[in-house]
Amino acid sequence: MKIRAYITAYDRPEMLKKVVERFREYDIEPVIFEDGVTHPHRGKKGFWKTWDEILKDAKQNVADLYIFIADDFLDLDIDRIIEIHNDFDKPYVYNIVNDGRWQSWGYFRKQEPIDGHELVGYCDCGFFCDRSALKETEWKINQPNPNRWNRNPNMSSGVGQYLTGKFINNVPMYKPIKSLAYHGDHESKMHPEERKKNPLTSR
Repeated sequence: MKIRAYITAYDRPEMLKKVVERFREYDIEPVIFEDGVTHPHRGKKGFWKTWDEILKDAKQNVADLYIFIADDFLDLDIDRIIEIHNDFDKPYVYNIVNDGRWQSWGYFRKQEPIDGHELVGYCDCGFFCDRSALKETEWKINQPNPNRWNRNPNMSSGVGQYLTGKFINNVPMYKPIKSLAYHGDHESKMHPEERKKNPLTSR
């Protein structure tokens, strides 16, 4: 099986090192998109450009399994990710962290657990999927409405919302009953004020 892994990172070198080392234990050399190093600092409002580059890279690099995480997803359970991937014979998108949500951005889908998987109505920026699911993105991300942050400067980057909109009609999205990585209560680099009010701590 060919695995292609991507890490988005910004100013957390010690965490990034741990995430990279975790992949290397499985002879996976992740592709790192480090904001401020590999390209000028884009921050929240420019995060879509980073993801647009990621998807273009994924289009050019065929794999069976794609993993997308940030540099603060620690202790990633790669064995379980591979096991879950092998259980699916149809397109799927699988969130890595269970942070207690069922929906986001107005999208909603909830059912009873299916063989240990929770069907949900959103895709976060930390997930894994097969190539057939990823094709639903058309290998690009459009720029969010620049007015997105006018009323609420703490709004998210818009990337998860965009991906959710692409997947919601044709690809089921799941979350684990128990998180597949530790996403702790440390300070968020991208959404510090939002995370103080709504911490996304893994369960």
